[in-house]
Amino acid sequence: MAVTKTLLVATYSDLSKLDAMRKAGQVYVDKGTDLADRLADFILRSADVDGWHGKAQTAAGNRADQLAGHARAIGSKFQDIGKAQLVGADAMVEPLRIAEECVTQAEGRKLFPMVVNEDLTVSDPNLEAYRQNWEKLGYSDVAQRVAERVNARARIEARLQEAARNCEDALATCSKAMSEGIQLALDQAPVLAALNQAQAAQDAQDVKDGKPLTPEQRERLRAATSLTKEQQQALANGGDADLPPQQMQYLRDLSRALDGKTPGEIKALADKLGIGPELGNALELAGSEHVTSTLPKLGPDGKPAAYERTKGGVDQLPSKVREAVTQAGAHWEQVGGNNRVPEVQLSVEHGQDLNDLSSILQQSDNQVRQNSSLDGALASRAKEIQHVAANPPKDMFGEPAMVMGKEQSDQVVQNLLRTVAPDHEVVHDQLQGTDGQAFLSDLTHYKWSDGGFAAGELLDQSEGANAGGHQGQLAGESERTVADYFAAHGELNSWGGHTFGETNPDLAQSVAHGLKPYFADMTGSPLATHGDTFGKTPFDTPDAFEKGLSTNAKQVLATLSTDDTAATMLKEAANQEELKLLDKMADAQHNGDRETAKDFLEAAERTRALSDRGLYDGMEAHYKDADEASKHEFATKNAAWDSLKAFVGTGAKAVPGIGTALGVALDAANSPMKAWFLGDSPGAHTPGSAPHENPVVFKGMVAQALLAGHPELAQGNPLVSPDGHILSEEEWKTQVWQNTGSASEPRATTDPRAAYKIALNELLNKVAPGYSDLTDLTQGTYNTTADNNGKPEEKPGK
Repeated sequence: MAVTKTLLVATYSDLSKLDAMRKAGQVYVDKGTDLADRLADFILRSADVDGWHGKAQTAAGNRADQLAGHARAIGSKFQDIGKAQLVGADAMVEPLRIAEECVTQAEGRKLFPMVVNEDLTVSDPNLEAYRQNWEKLGYSDVAQRVAERVNARARIEARLQEAARNCEDALATCSKAMSEGIQLALDQAPVLAALNQAQAAQDAQDVKDGKPLTPEQRERLRAATSLTKEQQQALANGGDADLPPQQMQYLRDLSRALDGKTPGEIKALADKLGIGPELGNALELAGSEHVTSTLPKLGPDGKPAAYERTKGGVDQLPSKVREAVTQAGAHWEQVGGNNRVPEVQLSVEHGQDLNDLSSILQQSDNQVRQNSSLDGALASRAKEIQHVAANPPKDMFGEPAMVMGKEQSDQVVQNLLRTVAPDHEVVHDQLQGTDGQAFLSDLTHYKWSDGGFAAGELLDQSEGANAGGHQGQLAGESERTVADYFAAHGELNSWGGHTFGETNPDLAQSVAHGLKPYFADMTGSPLATHGDTFGKTPFDTPDAFEKGLSTNAKQVLATLSTDDTAATMLKEAANQEELKLLDKMADAQHNGDRETAKDFLEAAERTRALSDRGLYDGMEAHYKDADEASKHEFATKNAAWDSLKAFVGTGAKAVPGIGTALGVALDAANSPMKAWFLGDSPGAHTPGSAPHENPVVFKGMVAQALLAGHPELAQGNPLVSPDGHILSEEEWKTQVWQNTGSASEPRATTDPRAAYKIALNELLNKVAPGYSDLTDLTQGTYNTTADNNGKPEEKPGK
């Protein structure tokens, strides 16, 4: 609400308005909870419990208890509204007094008054008359008096504006409390208005019988199978979602109504009635130990005698669903061949039930399925079945038997993996558990019929990477477990005679996508942001990055880079990290901190060399030919370069400090920046070598980074194009050097390459004095001979 002069003056002149606001707040405080209690008591007394019999009587009593509980909750919120209004009214008294004083001070002058405008700005139309008056009186300090009047006007306006802001804050406090109270009422309205227990029993029966549901029944079903934002947040934070008694009872009635029906029959009902999402939610909520409530315990007379805490769980699910999620398993059957060379097929008990159940649950809301006991049971079944699938029996020669019908058994596990993947708590616990490493082995040392797509959905837990809090912790710890596993299992690049990317390309891509937000943490960059969430210890040894011996990071990059798409993702992450490091280098240099600038520059070099080494190793393993590996490495760098341009193009905001000069440098076809990021063309590059082996390219890149945000440092310099990018050597030759030199002013050198180097050194000396020779910068490389087991060559990497 905008505070105006009229509002301030009118309110202060009639403070009874504040008194009315205060009194209304006091009514909320004094009467809100009392009225809610009286309403709750009325509901309990007036409920027609005696008009029902048996289960219907219990249902009517439960309904009354549930409605009474909601009435009390809303009453408590009204009390909060009242407290906010009391605080707001009191907070506005002093700002109003100050505002009145300011208006009087400005406009209450007998001679030459100022004017307070409606928007609380202060104007001084009489300033000139004021000045002339003092000149007429012959005072010598007229200018000083005029200046004092100008300052007085500014002070009055500043005090007015501050008073208005204080009033706005007080009003905002009241408004926020009011809106929260209204929102609570709206959130609870579906339950308050819809969940009549007798109707709930009828709803459950109609769903069981497959009868068409009325709009009112659909709305009740939707309300009963949904969670409020607060309940969703409680689950996301690793806690419990507490349901109103009536909602929990509705879920249990629905679950009991479906007893005896197989998952396939429940799926058929969901499809027929169009209630797949609702039934999926109902099963997840009923089957979660972290969904709790308080339900009445009936006495001998059938009336509530006490209340007890209760929770969901697998034991609350329909009987046939419970059987499927607790009894499913797998075993091998011989279907052909002979005893020497058998043909076997994996038989999955309750396989079709699990497929049908997965189909239902995949329609449910991800927000209701955090730390669900049902998801936990399904994940355990997936793990057990996959362990059998990944270890087929041997023939008499010790080789795996010929597996038949693999797609059918794969489908069951794939459906289960996709179903539980959004439950970050369950996935985290499975990966971190005592048999988590065996689970990862069974997922990765296996040729999936879908290319590893479903397993990839499970292992990509990066959704909460930047969420912070509990979800951020889960994501970081899960991704660290995955990264540690890939670092320790270099044999994945030769398992089964194929590379990891060849065997399961979709799995490689998903793992790369999951690790992408943690690239800086994984490679040891000084800009790593996830702290302890990606592990309390460095991914490699603390000094590995500085020595060029990041063996673990290199192994992960090499394994995943055996798929071109995954390789591009990781190179994109490397490029973005390098750009951020160069930005930090430039900031430090411009702030006069040369040592810090050097550290960031060296980190950018090592990041590029490390990512190049991992990329090339993956490409070489995949293509098994050095020339082909170089070609595909360069193609991947080009694809990642295009992505980097988009990264900066959408955000100079995404990389704080990146300015126009760097943006155009990335767009320029032949800029030193591009040459540095892409490296040498195929066949000319030594993988993992120093990024600045070509000092001209390196210096040009450094100069371009230093010009980002400071284009004025290169004003008029012929080496810098009008759009801000540094000319390449060829551009310099054709656009500048060929147009210089004459008989009267001969060139300093007849060698254009030497002239270009001289011009580049002069530019560097201008943007960063002392950088022209770069001799004091580390000239090291990423240790290219460190093998996958971390055995470096004797000479250090720097």
